[in-house]
Amino acid sequence: MLRSGCQARNSCKNFLYYLLKYRIASLKSVAHGSVFDTITRQTFEQLEVNLPNLPTQRSIAEILSALDDKIELNRRMNQTLEQMAQTLFRQYFVDGIDEENQEQISLLDFANLIGGGTPKTSVSEYWDGNIFWVSAKDVTPNDGTFIIDTEKKITELGLSKSSAKLIPQFSTIITARGTVGKLCIASSEMTISQSNYALKAKKENTDFVAFQLIQSSIEELQRNSYGTVFDTITTNTLRDIKISIPAQDKVLALEEKLKPLYLKILANLKESITLSKTRDSLLPKLMSGEIDVMQTKPAALYEPVLS
Repeated sequence: MLRSGCQARNSCKNFLYYLLKYRIASLKSVAHGSVFDTITRQTFEQLEVNLPNLPTQRSIAEILSALDDKIELNRRMNQTLEQMAQTLFRQYFVDGIDEENQEQISLLDFANLIGGGTPKTSVSEYWDGNIFWVSAKDVTPNDGTFIIDTEKKITELGLSKSSAKLIPQFSTIITARGTVGKLCIASSEMTISQSNYALKAKKENTDFVAFQLIQSSIEELQRNSYGTVFDTITTNTLRDIKISIPAQDKVLALEEKLKPLYLKILANLKESITLSKTRDSLLPKLMSGEIDVMQTKPAALYEPVLS
């Protein structure tokens, strides 16, 4: 009974969390303040909610928590996969390199550098298309992993009328101005702004080795960046980065081990996006009673996206 009681209390706490999330728009509409909105005790006193009975609360919390639990599981799994990838890289490129026979080359000998561009913002026909356009603002929240979506997108016309160019899938994107050295992997073909660079491995099937190499060079890139107001990474900065490369067969062997790890990371990220959208679409329907959880089996709502 004690365990059952704890579960019931946790369900109620979870329900309260989702209820507040659902009503956040209402909270904002009655928030007080001139420059910054402020939530006060009075805010909550003005907020009215329709509170369903306890069994309904528990069912709603169960449905939404199942989705959030899976999202969190994916996050932890990706964290583990990233650590595994870094360990493999160290084994091949640090511990496994023969110091006497190692080859030192420029980073730009290993990867091709691709610059970015921005279509004229004053021309509406260049924007709101279906081509991903990566700004530095997009890279930062995806630092160290894949970028799947972008805040802004451009049209085919915008692509053809600007210096923007498509970068290949699995290119590494790195911020070159302002907060330099944030990097992510392009999950598909994309374009980038001039505040970023893209690096694409010159040899086929070495994209994730390239990403690890660039990631391992971040501290040196940041030390060598320069500028007055904002630090900047230039072509020379990247060219001056020297990397030690093992024999080609070792590079390919490492890529063979890294690729399935990164493809699993990408699959988990895409699944989590689907789960988040499902949760966000269910939330108002459950809270408003549009979906009667007492007449619908919870599994029927979340199993299609969890399976």
